[in-house]
Amino acid sequence: MNAQIVQRVELAFWNVAIRTLSENQRVRRLIQRIYLLLHNKGIRSGIKTVGTAALIGFFRGFLFYGLALFIR
Repeated sequence: MNAQIVQRVELAFWNVAIRTLSENQRVRRLIQRIYLLLHNKGIRSGIKTVGTAALIGFFRGFLFYGLALFIR
């Protein structure tokens, strides 16, 4: 039963995706540019570096907040 629901949702998604990509030039160009960016090793490395720094800063904020509460 769940497999049928998943198959229906997947089919609906691909129907919308294919129709959108067929009819809309802007969406096709956007997808093409994103694809090219993600397959460029230099840019991918930069995205990983920035993402890692962002996550470290995010968790550091939680840590400092927890310490501030603990010290009070």
